Amino acid sequence: MDKKKILIVYPLMMMGGSTTSLLSLLHNIDKEKYEVDLLLYRNTGDLLSEIPDDVRLLPATKKYGGRFGKLVKVVILIFSGYLFKGFFANRKKGKKGCSNAVLEECQAKYFSRKVKQQYDYAISFLEGWSNRYLAFNVNADKKYAWIHSTFSKTTDDVKFEKRWIEKVDKVVFVTDACKNEFDVLLPEYADKSIIVANIIDSTVIRKRALLIENDESYNNFVNNKKTKIVTVCRITINTKGLDRIVDTVKNLKADGYEFLWYIIGDGPDKSSLDELISKADVSDCLVTVGQKMNPYPFIKEADFMCMPSRYEGKPMVVTESMILGVPAVVTEYLSAHDQIKHGVEGLVLSNNDNSLYSALKALISDKETINKMKKYLSENEYGNGEYIEYIQKELFF
Repeated sequence: MDKKKILIVYPLMMMGGSTTSLLSLLHNIDKEKYEVDLLLYRNTGDLLSEIPDDVRLLPATKKYGGRFGKLVKVVILIFSGYLFKGFFANRKKGKKGCSNAVLEECQAKYFSRKVKQQYDYAISFLEGWSNRYLAFNVNADKKYAWIHSTFSKTTDDVKFEKRWIEKVDKVVFVTDACKNEFDVLLPEYADKSIIVANIIDSTVIRKRALLIENDESYNNFVNNKKTKIVTVCRITINTKGLDRIVDTVKNLKADGYEFLWYIIGDGPDKSSLDELISKADVSDCLVTVGQKMNPYPFIKEADFMCMPSRYEGKPMVVTESMILGVPAVVTEYLSAHDQIKHGVEGLVLSNNDNSLYSALKALISDKETINKMKKYLSENEYGNGEYIEYIQKELFF
């Protein structure tokens, strides 16, 4: 029997929960039944080497590079009308600059090499460019577009998204809450929306947590006797609520609480975050340690993991933390209560700038509650590696 051909579209192999989920999918798809091609906008990223050998990595889709390439892009933006559309779209909403959604569509249509092969199934595994590329540039019998976050937060204009949604068969969400929000905003496409949970292999997470390198930042964290807190995320201050962490730490330090808080990750706001930490004079207890290829040993050693985001879909690091027996303290996003039993597996706080301080003030002083939650987590299973069977049966039929 001929194997079915699957194409997966993704921007680049950056660190992050969606990439971890993608790698779980790539490793677990039955290669006896399916041939899998992976197509990236740029063949770069810290996790590029993690792509399985039995997955074919295609040449990158990015068409224009260098100074001349930038000039070509500007010319295309102007003469295609997308530059005007982008500025007009933002101006209608009282915003400055050019709409990200409009720029992403132009990037997919004009700045990306088209794929010529016909596929049985094609997946875009991340909102933004990937979904637009799938819609406009890929030939496949079935097209599935993933959205890992809250739909309304991924776009400047919900109605503009109809242009690519029209051209795909299913829009895939990772939680009920995210799907329900989409169905309310675009009820005419509710029949296209489905739920496919992120794939998390708990065995792999636990094994990686034991792979400890001789890392100075890790050794300092392990040997510290104070309450240990960790945040693992892409460094985008507003989205991830990292300014909330700085303000909370400043107040906790002023009140005499002793703790060490590590922020692991990199991103466009890294230098701005470091500046906030310096201005608040909390660098002795709040430390940005940069990107770590394997953050799991840090999570495993923490008393709890904290994620004070302003919005999320269903962050994988929360489940990964729970797999490692570490409670998660989060601000309330759409799927937070589906993911965490409040007071049992972690804490779900009101999503505002003040809730973190009072909660952590109590938790740092209450080792008994932390240990009780850790015990519960250690006695329960949070991985879903077997879920790949469901995906294959339901999507790749």
